[in-house]
Amino acid sequence: MSSIETIHGRPVLRLHVRGSGNLIGLLKRKLGAWFHANRSRRQLLELTDAELRDLGLSR
Repeated sequence: MSSIETIHGRPVLRLHVRGSGNLIGLLKRKLGAWFHANRSRRQLLELTDAELRDLGLSR
């Protein structure tokens, strides 16, 4: 497994999938997507209202 750095310098888990048709591969993809969405939500919660407006978002 390897990791990539985010804007805040925290590593993000990157799951490598072999054989996309198997159950373990499916579970890895689903877990990876869940971890990514969860981290994105937490990072958005850290932004100020002004930063969210810059992105075209609101609370």
